[in-house]
Amino acid sequence: QTEDIEFATRALLKNKRIRFCPGARSGELAPTSLRALYRQRLRWAMGWEQVTLHHIANVSRSRSISCGRKLGLLYMLPMRWLLALLSIVGAIVTPILCIIYPPRIWPLALDGLFTLGFVESSVLVTCTLLESIYHEAFVQCIFVAAFMLCSPLYLLFQVSMLIASLSKIASGNMGGWVVTERSGVPAAPSQGPASS
Repeated sequence: QTEDIEFATRALLKNKRIRFCPGARSGELAPTSLRALYRQRLRWAMGWEQVTLHHIANVSRSRSISCGRKLGLLYMLPMRWLLALLSIVGAIVTPILCIIYPPRIWPLALDGLFTLGFVESSVLVTCTLLESIYHEAFVQCIFVAAFMLCSPLYLLFQVSMLIASLSKIASGNMGGWVVTERSGVPAAPSQGPASS
């Protein structure tokens, strides 16, 4: 399902180097419907979670990889869960709470959590906008800004994928692997149970 992240994780655990190859190209046909897109994204999320759950102990115990590589793998795998929580707090909860309750009456621990989430979210938005201004045409910058304004919705979608995938894995209800419908071609039949 997510052989790219599985392969990369195994390679990094074996101290292999992954390099950027500017000449490499990969293409993909877009799913034909929102349902197909949802199923594809859920399958990818479940695969990512399976890789995380399968390799987290290997990352933690490994004595053969450097501390920097270990931190990188921890960031790439389980840290996504914390970042998703902080992003929800920073991009959605904090603005709503600031409108309802003035920050001066918040307890210190809550204030620290919300401030951290808000700073993380603000840095992400600012860096993304600056990057687009530097590298893209003005019209593209407008689309990037529009996406950033809608990012709380995208964030909710991503977190819902995270929760759904972890729930399916925990319940053992992962279903079979189904090829995503593309260009009007019906999905292939199930290929058996999902695997990492």
